[in-house]
Amino acid sequence: MATSNNTASTGGRIEWVDTAKFIALGLMIFGHSYYGDHPVKIWICSFHMPLFFILSGFLYGLKRKQEIDLLPTIKRLAIQLLVPYYFWNLIIFVISLISSGGHFEPRMLTFLVGYAHNAMWFVFALFLIKVMHAFVEKYRVETYALLFCLGYIFAYWYIEDRFIPPRIISRMFIPYPFYLLGITLPPLIKRLETSKALYFTLFAICFGLTILATMQGYIYDTFVVYVGFPLLYYLYGIAGTFVVIGVCRYLLRLPAKFVSMINIGSIFVIAMHGLCLRLFADAGVYEKLLYSFVTLSLMYFPIYVLNLYAPALLGRKKR
Repeated sequence: MATSNNTASTGGRIEWVDTAKFIALGLMIFGHSYYGDHPVKIWICSFHMPLFFILSGFLYGLKRKQEIDLLPTIKRLAIQLLVPYYFWNLIIFVISLISSGGHFEPRMLTFLVGYAHNAMWFVFALFLIKVMHAFVEKYRVETYALLFCLGYIFAYWYIEDRFIPPRIISRMFIPYPFYLLGITLPPLIKRLETSKALYFTLFAICFGLTILATMQGYIYDTFVVYVGFPLLYYLYGIAGTFVVIGVCRYLLRLPAKFVSMINIGSIFVIAMHGLCLRLFADAGVYEKLLYSFVTLSLMYFPIYVLNLYAPALLGRKKR
């Protein structure tokens, strides 16, 4: 039974985390269904990718070990992330080849080096981030890694005309501070819960910051850009994530087993949602937001079957 702050676990899963991931997946689908700088899109994009990385770090932070064994860690991450990454990208490649009448273009194979279809770049980037963090944690250089990534984002935005790194590198270094923050969150959230007045004050401040983000930013690539102040991406991303966490812990309740199953198949959702976008291509902004969550919910059935018969394709071990 869920507690008053929605922290109960189901099969070892934390309900509010599953709810937050469900929201993030639905917002991801919407983000790919609507192109343009509509305020709703800017508001969502100001935090929805940081939310993914912070939650990933949070889950790691709950079960982190004191000692890191690098080779077994990398092997485990490759099985968990790279196997489904390449499988589903290969499926998308075949579908693209068939839909184009057999016309092959080299860009169809860019997924081999991390330039993936749909949002599958996230899976490849998460693998790189987790591997990088294994080295960072092994040699205890978290502070240096954080400073390097913050310096990198300055270089990325201010001298991009002369400094054009591979996109997958940017998608590893720019989100890494969010992953680091997520690792530190478990004890921080516990402290905040000792004072609900402080928690809800921070919630109100963060919500106000997300509105400010909508007024100041515009969308570029996967990120929202704040002209002249690139580090605002971190401030607003953290603020939006805190708002979603607050909503999921205290306000929003969703069927736990249903949401848990959707999140078990998050790699499948990330890979295959693009095939559904044409179904509501002509809808308005708010209709697309609704249809995005309907699409996400309908993916329950294939995820259930895959989890039963081919869990490795979802990055899971056989039970």
